[in-house]
Amino acid sequence: MREIKFRAWDKEDKVMIYMQDYKPQTFFEDLFARENGKKDLFPKYTMQYTGLKDKVGKEIYEGDIVRHIRDIVRHIRMGAEPSEIIFEEGCFKRRCYPDNSNNVLMYFMDNFEVIGNIYENPEILESEPK
Repeated sequence: MREIKFRAWDKEDKVMIYMQDYKPQTFFEDLFARENGKKDLFPKYTMQYTGLKDKVGKEIYEGDIVRHIRDIVRHIRMGAEPSEIIFEEGCFKRRCYPDNSNNVLMYFMDNFEVIGNIYENPEILESEPK
């Protein structure tokens, strides 16, 4: 069973807030307080942990941007372009760029590295068509 964790992007202070830094109920209360009682932070800026980690053990959340690491054994390079982690149809997937119609289910991520996220590093995907 995967661990349930969340993080949220505070658009005013431009910081990522991680649930593990709070007691679970305090985390959500703080998010509501940051929005001055507005509830528009949910679900747009709240991201869930996928239960997967990248090649160096970094947790992968929705909104992360990942890149495939070259497979030295087979000498092939698949998915070298940045991919955004999304939640679609009840599954975590990689939205592949430049063809974002090709959303790929995530099974393992040990050949990938997290290179940023859509809030702190949007420039990584800006050059790619959406």
